[in-house]
Parts: sequence; structure tokens; C-alpha cells
Amino acid sequence: MTDVLIIGSGPAGMTAGIYIKRANLDVQIIEKEYEGTGQMAESSRIDNYPGFYGISGYDLGEKIREHAENLEIEFLEEEAVAFEETRKRIFGYPGKWKNTGGKNSDLYSRGRTQKIKCSWK
Repeated sequence: MTDVLIIGSGPAGMTAGIYIKRANLDVQIIEKEYEGTGQMAESSRIDNYPGFYGISGYDLGEKIREHAENLEIEFLEEEAVAFEETRKRIFGYPGKWKNTGGKNSDLYSRGRTQKIKCSWK
């Protein structure tokens, strides 16, 4: 059973996944792009990520994703198009993964611009 579903596999989403997995929770990361690593993949050079000065965004994204995959974090190639509110104000997306309102949580790591419709108030 998945404890946390992360929508978005950019650096924030994958880093959150790594920390969540290290806390002994089951986590899945959903990303609409094939083996996507977020917008940083389009950067030719990143100088402000500790330990990786002058690395391309694509290479940095691959290193973070490899770290997550080594922890056996599951990546789903799927697009979240909307959130649906469930009881207890926990949100899910209308896809294969369903939040039952138990201890499960969603993390929406949206990147630079909001890409999906959010219906919470």
C-alpha cells in the first residue's frame, strides 16, 4: 500500500520521495514525462546545487532519479489532471492511485507554474 503519492518528479518531488522512503514509508512518484526529472533537465548548467557545481540540469536530474530508484521508489508515467477532495481534507487525483482517507497523503510538487486544476478551498 502506498503511503504517499508525489505528483511531479522535479528536484523537490524526488528529494521529498527520498526523505519519505528513508522514513520507512511507501512512496510513489507520478510524472507525465517519460523518465522526467522536471524543468531542471532543460538547464545547460547548474551552479547552485551543493556538491554538483557546474553540472548540467539533465545530469543532475539523472543523479537524483538514480538515487531515488536505488531506494526502490516507484515512478509512474501518468498525468494528474485534477485533484478530488476526499473526507478528512486529503486530496487524490482521478487516476489509478486512490487515497482512501487513511494515513495516505499526496504531495503536489508543481514546479514553476501550476499545471493542474486544484479544487480545494
